[in-house]
Amino acid sequence: MTQFEHGFRNYLQRLSPEKKRNFFGLAAALPLLLWIAYSHLVVPQCAAAEKLSHDKDKAYQEIHKISTEVCNRVNIQEEKQQIEKRLQDAEVQMAQDDLYIWMIRLVQASVKDRNIEITQYGTIRGPEQRDLLPNFPYQQISMSISGNAYYNEIGHFLADFENGHKTGRIGNVTLDTTSGSEKLHFQIELIMLVNPNAK
Repeated sequence: MTQFEHGFRNYLQRLSPEKKRNFFGLAAALPLLLWIAYSHLVVPQCAAAEKLSHDKDKAYQEIHKISTEVCNRVNIQEEKQQIEKRLQDAEVQMAQDDLYIWMIRLVQASVKDRNIEITQYGTIRGPEQRDLLPNFPYQQISMSISGNAYYNEIGHFLADFENGHKTGRIGNVTLDTTSGSEKLHFQIELIMLVNPNAK
């Protein structure tokens, strides 16, 4: 028997019978009291803490959702500004002022430093509306040019023209051999967009 057990037994022997009953009654009621304290104090506190944690997670999810939406709106604004800038840059390349002279200058700049001889500039067709897309805000003009050049020079001209002029394209291309020459005779239709609202 340990010293504690020995001392506890002596303590119980010195108690009066009434105090012994109170002591054992309290000892018997103690688990019930602990259970009541646990169920009425600890369990509600745990439930409240769990609800608070759940509410906090939900609030963080809402904040993350709002933050993502704000970032998406900022990205959309930036993309819109980039698209508007690209559109403005493209409109600078569109035909303007005296369209016939503008087209001739464009062709001359495109064939400069090339072994291409332009023999004829056709008339301008347009500007006319094209239903490429609903509410498409631009019109188009076209001009046929004729000339003579070697096959590879014509190919380089066509590729450079379409790559260098995002608001233009090549229409019909006709190639014929010329008598007594290695050069080909060509006829090319050039098509360019026009901004009718250009100042």
